[in-house]
Amino acid sequence: LLHHEQFTCLWDEDAARQREIPSLVARDLSQLREGATPAIRPLQAITLLPDKLLAAVSRRFASWAEWKASNPYDEKDNVDEKKERVSLFREARATEWRDGRAGVLRLGYVSADFGDHAVGHLTKGLWRLHNRSFVSVACYSLSLDDGSEEYSTARRLCDTFRDVHNLSAASIAERVSEDGVDILFDLMGYTRRARAEVFSLRPSPIQVSFLGWAGSTHSPYIDYVVLDTVVSPPEKISAQFSEKAIYVPGSYYVNDYQATYGDLEFLNAAEVEVIRREEGLPQQSAGTVLACFNQHYKIEAQVFKIWTNILHRAPTAVLWLLDWGGHAVQNLKAELAASGLSPLRIVFSRVRPVKEHLVRAAAADLFLDTLSYGAHTTAADVLWMGVPVVTLPLEKMITRVTTSMLTALACNDTIVNNTKEYEDLVVELTDSPARLNELRSCVQERSRQPDSPLFDTRSWVRHFELLLQLAWDAYSKSLPKEHIFLNSR
Repeated sequence: LLHHEQFTCLWDEDAARQREIPSLVARDLSQLREGATPAIRPLQAITLLPDKLLAAVSRRFASWAEWKASNPYDEKDNVDEKKERVSLFREARATEWRDGRAGVLRLGYVSADFGDHAVGHLTKGLWRLHNRSFVSVACYSLSLDDGSEEYSTARRLCDTFRDVHNLSAASIAERVSEDGVDILFDLMGYTRRARAEVFSLRPSPIQVSFLGWAGSTHSPYIDYVVLDTVVSPPEKISAQFSEKAIYVPGSYYVNDYQATYGDLEFLNAAEVEVIRREEGLPQQSAGTVLACFNQHYKIEAQVFKIWTNILHRAPTAVLWLLDWGGHAVQNLKAELAASGLSPLRIVFSRVRPVKEHLVRAAAADLFLDTLSYGAHTTAADVLWMGVPVVTLPLEKMITRVTTSMLTALACNDTIVNNTKEYEDLVVELTDSPARLNELRSCVQERSRQPDSPLFDTRSWVRHFELLLQLAWDAYSKSLPKEHIFLNSR
């Protein structure tokens, strides 16, 4: 029911139900039998639960992954035998490095999202720019080829690309071990189609959570998580993460905009007018366009109330959202009407292919972030196209990704401290075209610099590889795991 309400923006009893969730989840956890999982999914828990209860839910899913790996549906799958081979392969590889034998660092990436998915789009530069004199790259796909350019790119550029979607966890782990992978990356966490049970079998000496899950796995078999000091400040990480951090300079949010979308230029006034006319938006002289392209489940009652307050205070502004399907559009329109606003104050556009969307997104004046689950790729999209973003970072990593990006760009003026500042700043900007243009110029200038800390993928990959070498050095010397910074040598 809660899942349905989130995706359809149905909030009639939302507040009362959310107050009950922690006690219901705690009771559910206390009654679970072995091999069972909580009723609440991690994607819901990460926004709704306090840190300690979220950790308990995540640990339960991690335990379930271990149980599932040891209890396969296929009784012919000899898990114990494969576990033993995995262990032998892993130890042989570790001994090889500890004995000082030369060789590249072997990286492995596991995901069902190498295709037409945010992860597939973001990682294209990673496959291309990894230094093959330093590392080798293997990808293990948990899904079929979807025919996308992204899937084809990963398969073409990775040194090894294996379709393992129909293999058991033990068989995948065995394959990873046979390939001699030193550092294995989980690009999914607890998202749909993830296979945490593969990692529970420990096929690699070092295992890392990266990009696809904006939080801790709270699992004993994930050693590190890739972060930056804004999404998870070092002084606060121990309260939210079980893993040690690999801290990347700038933003942790690797991407490939420079190479993939470097040909997209900022729009001139005439081009903006054309797009606004096509999308049913007001012309530049008639109103301010406030956009949010996040999926509907990220739009909750609190942030929509802030948006309607803004529309009341800024009578020429309109809200521009995407139509992701389902009943959310009609429910959001009903909420708008209930607040006393005209239905003309909200515009929904259909979802389009990425490149088309990027061009269209540049017609917005300002992007408004959501609160409990903030923008990630949707924020990177609009920043690349020069659109300023207003964001409110809270405690959890999922609320701080846009702040990480803006900090990397040194365009911090739209990072606010509370909901009142959020609302007041947006209203002020709708009434101050000059200041809005200044913010836009900051984003445009700094996003397109060749050495932009957010969009310079070549430098990002170089730093990443140095950090991975530090992680491997610590492992090969049997040192205890610690947080890793680039200046820690």
